[in-house]
Amino acid sequence: MDVQAGTGWHVSELVRFAKMGSVEPYRGEAEGIAGVLVCPQTKSGEPLRTAVSAEVLEAGKRLVERGSFSFEKYTFAIKGACNAAGILPFTPGLFRHSVATWAIEKGADPASVAAFLNHKSPSTTRRFYATHTVLTKIPTLR
Repeated sequence: MDVQAGTGWHVSELVRFAKMGSVEPYRGEAEGIAGVLVCPQTKSGEPLRTAVSAEVLEAGKRLVERGSFSFEKYTFAIKGACNAAGILPFTPGLFRHSVATWAIEKGADPASVAAFLNHKSPSTTRRFYATHTVLTKIPTLR
């Protein structure tokens, strides 16, 4: 979950990363970035490099060391955790949507979120995420 929440990747990208992915050092100077996770292939066939925090980097290393990842078991585990928590079950794909929504709610530019999610166009991000965010919190829910 840490890798998916920290990268915004599709579950299919997470599965490919576990099987054939790699971890690279981060060569930039951005604060909070500890390394880069590389999914060897996206839907377009290109590799996907995502800069991540130290926590996500460590989770990614463990996943690559494991070398496999079952979409079915992941889905089952998430639904089981939802049931245990007494909340409506959801699928792991919701993490990608959550990452995008949280970023936009915090003021991130939809074009930057689109680039992070590897969308071809910022209009995809605006259509699916920017229209569903809550611009301000309801004061009674603090």
